[in-house]
Amino acid sequence: VRHPIEGRDPLESGLPVDPNGPEARSLRAGGVRFTEDLIDYRGEAVWAATRSVPETGWGVVVKVDRAEQEQPIANFRSEMIRLAVTLAAFSILFGTILGFRFAQPIHLLAEAANRIRAGELNARSNVIREDEVGLLARTFDDMAGELERQVSLLTEFRKFFDMSLDMMCIASTDGYFKRVNAAFIRELGWSEDELLGRPFLSLVHEDDAEATVKEIEKLAGGTPTTSF
Repeated sequence: VRHPIEGRDPLESGLPVDPNGPEARSLRAGGVRFTEDLIDYRGEAVWAATRSVPETGWGVVVKVDRAEQEQPIANFRSEMIRLAVTLAAFSILFGTILGFRFAQPIHLLAEAANRIRAGELNARSNVIREDEVGLLARTFDDMAGELERQVSLLTEFRKFFDMSLDMMCIASTDGYFKRVNAAFIRELGWSEDELLGRPFLSLVHEDDAEATVKEIEKLAGGTPTTSF
């Protein structure tokens, strides 16, 4: 595009130049101007860069179709969307697998705990893994094994205690019986509630009361009783 008359604005030259078009902009003094959303003679949206060259009296217009330039962007956006969808699907799948990997042993642990609570003391999780969950499972199974052993010993003790023909009791330094066996009740003639509900010193002969109190004090200090 060239100035028709030296020193005159092209819009005043009488030529059919769109005052807002790139041609008119290219003839005005100034640096490079970039314009978006222009409509050219074809009715197509274009991007245009214009620059005036006053030394020659010409103006330079570089024009590209907007759709042509936006197509790579649209393609890139589509690729990114497809990639995002693929990654999202992979993440969901990975999360499901990972969740199942951790949820299953936890479920087995909970199931074993419920079985133990119901009285099945030999229940174990049987989870074999070399990670934190596996360590938790092994610790749980070890605790369950120790619990089973302790309950077994307690059961044997109760049988021995309750079925013994000798008088047996468990007493505390607070002066009360905590447990008495059937022979203890049978020989003394007191009921279990009566024996547990009163200080045992009330059953001790008055001549032995002082010595009994001293023996209790020794027990409270950690000294065992022998042949008292």
